Amino acid sequence: MLNNQLTSLDVSQNTALTYLYCDNNQLTCLNVKNGNNNTLLVESNLNPNLSCIEVDNPAWSNANWTIIDPNVTFSTNCNYPLGCFNINPNSVQEIINTISLYPNPTNENITISIENFNGNIQTEVYDLIGNRLQINNETTISLQDYARGIYLLKVAYGDRVEEVKVIKD
Repeated sequence: MLNNQLTSLDVSQNTALTYLYCDNNQLTCLNVKNGNNNTLLVESNLNPNLSCIEVDNPAWSNANWTIIDPNVTFSTNCNYPLGCFNINPNSVQEIINTISLYPNPTNENITISIENFNGNIQTEVYDLIGNRLQINNETTISLQDYARGIYLLKVAYGDRVEEVKVIKD
């Protein structure tokens, strides 16, 4: 979640999470209190508006997570303002965004469609060994110059990042 302009991130329900890299965003709220911080590595640098990270054990986090802005403290309760994690207390409906890729498999272009989302997206294309091949802000990505195989698209939109596989014929 690097360079995505995220303002809040709550991974407190992700107990299997082992690594969180959220550098260079606009975070004001970060909750990693998931009951399993002793197996989690967090890097949160270059987030100038972040002053507190909510964690399981502040002393442990302070000793083990070193790639954090110097002004940030760790706490079991950061007292974030209501709505920090995009929670609307007057709403019981959650808007779910669904990413569709078509055609998949493709032999040239892949089109990205996100249901219930009408904003900007950024897509990064990776090969299976982790090399980033391109970054694009368009909804149609050309795979014409790539060899046949499986590619990973990392699609950032709103405050979300999703990874989807695409097959190039």
